[in-house]
Amino acid sequence: MGAWQKQPSPHGDFLYQRPLSTEELTFYWDARFNGAADIGSHVMVRSDLARGGLFQEQNVVNTWRALLLWFPLLGSRLDIREGQVYFVVSERRLREPNPEQVSFVSVSSAQEAESFAANLTNGPRPISFSLPSRLYIISRLDAQDLHHIIFYTIHLVADGMSTMNFMRAFLDTLCSPSPTRIPNLEERLALVVPSEDLYPSATMTEPRQRWRRAIGGVLTDLRRSKLKGGHTIPGKFTTSTPYTPARSRSVTVALPRDTSFVIMENCRRRGVTFGHAFLVATQVALSRLLHRRYFRGDMSKAEWEYRKRQPTHLRCPMSLRPHLNKQWQDKGGSNGISLTSNALDVSLPFIPSCDAIEASHLVDGAPPFHSLLSSARFFWRCNLIKEQTSRILRHPLHLESAARIFPLRIDACRASALSWEETQNSGRRLPGDDVLCPLANPVDTVVMAHGGSSIGNLDAVLPRTYPLPASHPLAFPYRESSGWDGSRVAHDTTPHEKVSRPQTEAMINVLSPSIIVHCRPSELYPGAFCYGEQLHFVMFWDAKVFDEVTIAEWLEEIKAATLWYLGADTRVAKL
Repeated sequence: MGAWQKQPSPHGDFLYQRPLSTEELTFYWDARFNGAADIGSHVMVRSDLARGGLFQEQNVVNTWRALLLWFPLLGSRLDIREGQVYFVVSERRLREPNPEQVSFVSVSSAQEAESFAANLTNGPRPISFSLPSRLYIISRLDAQDLHHIIFYTIHLVADGMSTMNFMRAFLDTLCSPSPTRIPNLEERLALVVPSEDLYPSATMTEPRQRWRRAIGGVLTDLRRSKLKGGHTIPGKFTTSTPYTPARSRSVTVALPRDTSFVIMENCRRRGVTFGHAFLVATQVALSRLLHRRYFRGDMSKAEWEYRKRQPTHLRCPMSLRPHLNKQWQDKGGSNGISLTSNALDVSLPFIPSCDAIEASHLVDGAPPFHSLLSSARFFWRCNLIKEQTSRILRHPLHLESAARIFPLRIDACRASALSWEETQNSGRRLPGDDVLCPLANPVDTVVMAHGGSSIGNLDAVLPRTYPLPASHPLAFPYRESSGWDGSRVAHDTTPHEKVSRPQTEAMINVLSPSIIVHCRPSELYPGAFCYGEQLHFVMFWDAKVFDEVTIAEWLEEIKAATLWYLGADTRVAKL
């Protein structure tokens, strides 16, 4: 079980506990700050009305109980002793879950369901350290065959990919025969250890591992020491912003299927991923937004000249799953629920600018794309992102380098959480609320433009129809390959028999997936994903810092830049 320690409980079962890793502890302090970084997934599905029992309360609750045994962190609690924070997993708690973990709600429209999801991040916090995960089944009164399913959890037990792993497992199990086998709890706990325990270098001697961690940390510090300056989209930044809980907002827009296909084909033809191109599109979009503000007099010349000279620093999430222990992956770790992500920083040169352009040549108040950045230069910047990410990931110490990021963050997260808790307990207001100007930043200040990236093809993680065929590699928990080779009778060490599942027609169809994020203060996170052969753009932001009009303008410019540089159909018809 690795880091997990086993001990008997007063109830006659066993308790398993382990201390949080540095990465998990960073998100623990986020969570103490009014639930910052809480995360979830939200899908709208259409079910076969002839299978009316699918979403009956007993079937849903039984499915949730079955999945808790596969994903034990969802039923865990946190315990603080002598200044250390521990995960505690109880066998009894997994088999007799808290009724509050599953809730049933009725709404009259899709908009009402969206409002319900938004209230999870902006209303009273629905989860806690003793109730880390919740499931909501939302029935539609206006359409009996439609349901919304929301899974919401603390980020320290799951990352974004984990929320989709859960949703896939839930939908597949919901409309499948009841499992006749239950997993061995200790085997499942062995898959949710700190990610650093799963580094390939973990098999090396302790002195060798210490050396790798030390050199990896030095490499990260050197990279960060080279980062200077930077800017982001205009917003209301004040001295109290880091200590003020965010008001989380999000929006998603989709492109047509044929347009999405052309964009992906053009990326492949140019040898870049859409993730590379997306980051450049966000910068070009920012440039047009800033030009527009400057030309209409909403930005001073001093600020404009300052922004023109600044690089664009971007912080991109990085999944560690493909880089971790191969044996862990083969046992189903990649398809599980745990925190196995990190981040990497990349930079682009100063924004493309064209402030000498004549007013008659402006398009919608800003320079046209061809005047700002040629197609050749656009793809040069795409390759610049590609080279930076490849150079980081190819380095033999890239995992140890990435591990250095969270020790650098944890002090700031702790300070924000404790400051906010002090104001809540004392009732006093935060001292000062002075507006900050970009021009006043110290020379050595580093400003990240935003986070975000493209998470790729979501169809590969969340198939659209359920139950999954028996031959599907992600079928749960009947997978016959090694991916779910942990399904055994509890505490039985004999090889389990293969469990057959009947081939059935689709009972559930996923219509639209989305991700829920409780933003951190001043968070700005544009993202993209492909689902149902459609490219989707998504934006998360702190509405206390960034106003909705500016966000809508920027998102529209991102979409326009994508269409301009990648949307031309260059295919030649065959005669």
